[in-house]
Amino acid sequence: MGFGEGEIMSNNEIEAGRQISKQLLPSEDAIDGSIVQNAKLIIAIVEGRKKMGVAAEVGHDALLSATAGMAALTQARDHTVTCHRQLTSVRDALGYGPRAFGCGVGKLPPAEEPKGHLKVVQTEVA
Repeated sequence: MGFGEGEIMSNNEIEAGRQISKQLLPSEDAIDGSIVQNAKLIIAIVEGRKKMGVAAEVGHDALLSATAGMAALTQARDHTVTCHRQLTSVRDALGYGPRAFGCGVGKLPPAEEPKGHLKVVQTEVA
């Protein structure tokens, strides 16, 4: 279903790809913005406690909740980055170029497997 020489993408195909790209990038940016805001909240909680001169246990539960929120946001970011990679694979499998839908520029190349004879093995700590 890819496009060889002389074949042209239909307007529907171009529009569908652009709509996906148009939604993907703002989604990534929104998650990054939420991570930044959550980091500022965590900083404010810690600095606020110190400025008030109260014990570390004051507001500790709120700090735990804020850091759990950061973990959840980071996991959401990971899922969104994975989605982006998967959509890139679909785009490539269908034979569209990286610039066909306004996405793909400035991305890191896929990670290469280590080369050589050594292999990473998982060990258990006693």
